[in-house]
Amino acid sequence: PVLHPGRPLAPGGESWGAYLARVRAAVDRLVERHAGRRVLIVGHGETITAVSQLLLDLPAEVRAHTSFTSGPACLTHWARRPLPWPPPGGSPGWTLLCHNDVSHLRGER
Repeated sequence: PVLHPGRPLAPGGESWGAYLARVRAAVDRLVERHAGRRVLIVGHGETITAVSQLLLDLPAEVRAHTSFTSGPACLTHWARRPLPWPPPGGSPGWTLLCHNDVSHLRGER
């Protein structure tokens, strides 16, 4: 199933491609509904992988040879902001500020 994002991961289950489409729709709704505000999404590692893959505009097939480490209770922080180069359409882009951060679990500041 990892090599074929259109195939369900288990019988009767959802394919990776379908999951990406569902996550894309949810993130798009959140960004639109809360434009300019902070949004916290709590999810499993697969959600972090899906959001990262989508914001980096990677194809579904990339999952066959690339992964994102996401430990328990980790933080991944994306920010929508102007990029140093003008993107097509002039809309802000996404910047990854931190990934798999667990410093809060050790009490570090």
